[in-house]
Amino acid sequence: MGSQAGYAYNESVNRSTWRSPFEVVYGLHPRGILELRDLHGVDKRSSEAEDFVAVMKDIHQQVKETLQSNVEKYKDMTDKKNIDLQFKVGDFLMAHLKKERILKGKYTKLMMKKIGPYRIGHKFGTNDYEIELPQGVAISPIFNVSDLYPYKPPKKADSEVNKED
Repeated sequence: MGSQAGYAYNESVNRSTWRSPFEVVYGLHPRGILELRDLHGVDKRSSEAEDFVAVMKDIHQQVKETLQSNVEKYKDMTDKKNIDLQFKVGDFLMAHLKKERILKGKYTKLMMKKIGPYRIGHKFGTNDYEIELPQGVAISPIFNVSDLYPYKPPKKADSEVNKED
């Protein structure tokens, strides 16, 4: 980012925080343009400034480590929830209907969320499947694997099992 664009961004007030990014990070507004000029060879150093730089470097390192740690925790939690489902053409499955799939004005909160069982007609890669929907159903037959569930046929009731014996 160019220096002028960077300066403009850093001094602009964010509408969510009501503070500039510079103020959020450093606790004060950025210096003006005249204060940013090169001092041409001035070799004065302030011990307070050097201490401040050391403290800020330490804070930035701690923030970086915390963010990396949190990213790893979130990744582990997400990986635990993700199950690698693979279906084959011809398998029966249930499909989850999201609100966006249903025609406008037809959705109600009492509608069934899962439909099926339907047979898989075609597999596209590892994530997308085309299911054989009945004619007249006005939704796309292509579903992402995240919206599909294996079909488990209902178990026979005990009374039916005894009748067969």
